[in-house]
Amino acid sequence: MKTNTFKKALDQGVIKGGDHFLVKYPDGMEALFRLLKTEKGYVMWGPPTVEEVLFKGKEGYDHLFELADSQARKEYANDVFQDIHACSLPEREYQFETYNAFLDALYEFRKKYDFSDTSMQSYALASRCVHYDSNSSGSWFDFRMFRVYGGGVGADILYGSTGGTSNYSYAVRPEAIPKSTMEFIEEDCDGSEERPWICLGSQEREEFSEQSKGGTSTKGEDAMSTDKEELMSFIQEGYNWLKKLEERVQNLK
Repeated sequence: MKTNTFKKALDQGVIKGGDHFLVKYPDGMEALFRLLKTEKGYVMWGPPTVEEVLFKGKEGYDHLFELADSQARKEYANDVFQDIHACSLPEREYQFETYNAFLDALYEFRKKYDFSDTSMQSYALASRCVHYDSNSSGSWFDFRMFRVYGGGVGADILYGSTGGTSNYSYAVRPEAIPKSTMEFIEEDCDGSEERPWICLGSQEREEFSEQSKGGTSTKGEDAMSTDKEELMSFIQEGYNWLKKLEERVQNLK
């Protein structure tokens, strides 16, 4: 099985922006991530989370980044990634003085960013904005969160200066930074959506899980035997520590 590391493959030109990477999780879930080159460097965008996050009024606006990042890490954190958070626009916070400036920005977002995959459900971006306007009757503020829907970008009002409050439940999309040492299977793969590079890391944990259940391992009998010996030594060490603790408790009496 021919493998390669992310940094080495990038330097060699084996992988490039637009390539797909398949990450397999111990619970059987698989996620297809796409490598993108951005202003921040190379990142991977994955599918939106299965669970949705409730963004509720002022609380949702104030804690939007925390809520979105937490859900992205909960479902898609993995050893192959250096860091993971929810997708955002380059700036996480925006201010618009007029409603027309706000609409112009949304139009530019649609043109500039790759939100064209209409097969995905709506999902929240870890970006928010305030826009304020005024007329002869007075001035007001709207506090909004960005979301992607049907290949476009919009912004929903969470609360306003006039007292209105809204709640929204959306999935969030992970944006992961791969480790330079991330390993993937290069053999019989080309990075396309049909034949993605297969990331290593989670598979090893899955094999270990199968061994603990008495299943078949792809490591071979010798490796399995070694694992059993190591586990037995850990168990014995645990018994030794437990015995010492019991002796200490007796001495305390």
